[in-house]
Amino acid sequence: MLGYLLLNQGETQAAIDLWDEAISIFEKNEDEAGIVQSYSGLMCGYFNLGLYDESIDFGVKGLRLAQESGDDQLLLLTLGNIAFNYYALEKYEEAKEVVKLIRCLKEPVVEGNKVSLDQLEAGICLVDNNLEEAKYLIDRAYERVLKLNHPALLSETLRMRGKVYYQLGDDKVYEESFEESIRLAQEGNFLEYLAQTYYEWGKIELAKDNKLRGELFLLEADHYVKRLGSPLLSVNICRVLIEFYKSLNIFELALHYYEKCSEVERKAHLKRSELWEKRINREKYISEAKIFKSLYDELETISHIGRSFTETLSLEKLIIHVHEQLSKMMDTTVLAITEVNEEKNCLDYLIYLESGNRLNSGYVSLDDENSLGVYCIKQKENLIINNLDEEYELYQLKKDETISFQKGIKSILCCPLIIRNEVKGYITVQSYEINSYTQRDLTKLSVLASYIIIALENAKLYRQTAYLARYDGLTSLYNRVEALKKGEKLYRLAKHKNPMSVIMIDIDHFKLINDTYGHQIGDQVIQLFSNLLKTKRNRDTVIGRYGGEEFIIFLNHRNIDQACEFAEQLREELKELSFRFNQLGIKEVTASLGVHEYRFNEDLLDNGIYAADQAMYHSKTNGRDQVTSYRRLILEKLAPSKVSEN
Repeated sequence: MLGYLLLNQGETQAAIDLWDEAISIFEKNEDEAGIVQSYSGLMCGYFNLGLYDESIDFGVKGLRLAQESGDDQLLLLTLGNIAFNYYALEKYEEAKEVVKLIRCLKEPVVEGNKVSLDQLEAGICLVDNNLEEAKYLIDRAYERVLKLNHPALLSETLRMRGKVYYQLGDDKVYEESFEESIRLAQEGNFLEYLAQTYYEWGKIELAKDNKLRGELFLLEADHYVKRLGSPLLSVNICRVLIEFYKSLNIFELALHYYEKCSEVERKAHLKRSELWEKRINREKYISEAKIFKSLYDELETISHIGRSFTETLSLEKLIIHVHEQLSKMMDTTVLAITEVNEEKNCLDYLIYLESGNRLNSGYVSLDDENSLGVYCIKQKENLIINNLDEEYELYQLKKDETISFQKGIKSILCCPLIIRNEVKGYITVQSYEINSYTQRDLTKLSVLASYIIIALENAKLYRQTAYLARYDGLTSLYNRVEALKKGEKLYRLAKHKNPMSVIMIDIDHFKLINDTYGHQIGDQVIQLFSNLLKTKRNRDTVIGRYGGEEFIIFLNHRNIDQACEFAEQLREELKELSFRFNQLGIKEVTASLGVHEYRFNEDLLDNGIYAADQAMYHSKTNGRDQVTSYRRLILEKLAPSKVSEN
């Protein structure tokens, strides 16, 4: 009981140490029930740390011992924790099967176990959209837990009750349940329940389109999970926040949580190494310890290399690093990594190295029946071939085409790159020699493949998120934040040394275009204009999408006359694009532009933008399709009769 209390309060390592110590005592006293309960606790503890292999290890040990004891209650305890872990991993079918097994046993004697089982099954019913059964089960669990003096279990039950009643459309019970669950968790300092409840509540509020409330709850969940140290929950929270901020185009925050997610996963790998070492050091017999240590050293080496892959967010650096490390372990005369391209139904080569030289191998069709890589992907199998000339028939490949493509290759290892049960590509190493690889080499490559795909996905997502943090997704121009950063840099370089100007642009009648032709056509208008703007980019010209149909341009080394000339040319070139707009059904697209030259003794960057914006507004309210300089506005106010053309 104390171990679970420590878990709820975020003291996972203390709970694990307690159960480890308890096992030693129970083993001396030959107390099978105590050993099973401790194994079950360790399963939960390691699961909380994200160490699922170790968790499964203790779960299997506990299950085996419980079955041998013939005690249904011990078996129920272990199966219950296994089912909860499956549910947390969103493996709902597996959780459902375990619950079916539990229901075949005698009903739990402990009332708390009855409550836990009911709420778990209610959650599974929610996934199956069986709302009537979910309501029956959670109501029964709630009635039972109210009779117990168990605030932690009540908090957990209320969380599930809130989820069920939300699906039933009863907002009153939904709100009350979550609020009470939080209150109980705060009173008991149950960090796990606080983090989990705020997470679930935040997701629901986002689903209800209550963005501010949903964000607030998710940030609360993130706050508590820091103290809890649960990688699975932390990663889940980060992923929801990443998608949330991406949906709002707040890419800097999306990038922050993406990097945080990667750091959590990296620390989980480090924790795995520390705990393995602890377990080895506790072995009673020196001979056994030596065996474990030998296995551990090799595992640790591979895991260390794998972890180093996941720490690299640059695709180029990652590929170089993979080649360097694999070359130390096995023959990598040929190393290739591919990525599934679903749009083109092919495998693109991310890298193809032969004797250290990069070759351009293009792509392989996913319908190519003579490709070992395609076979590896479709079968989701690791392949080891030590004499291609003799073994090709095992894979039903045409000898001539296969051998000619492999160019004298004799030995091959090939492993699919799988993440979340989805094949993303494959990695292969190949040799010109017969019998170059062993089954142990295949195991090493397979282990490393699991790290490599995580690293590749991380690098891909990082590139996408980092790109969107700087660039506008529709136009590929700088977004507002990045354009202002670049403008500030130009401003500092130009200050008191050379002239600098700023232009604000607004596409005329854009709302009418959207309302008349639809947002898809509106987007194409934005893209066509942006393509024109891209032709103007250079080291002295920063161009960005300011927002909606507005754009901003910073011009270094250009005074007001030169900037106005630039703006006029741009306005004319936009009108010359009429034939492109005609293809969209639009007669003509024009723009209003405002220009200002910085006066470094008076203007900050923002002042200049404001001035250009005022000039642009004058263009829009005085006929549109024209260029106005801020200087002209000032002169008009002072002496209207002396206004020059600019």
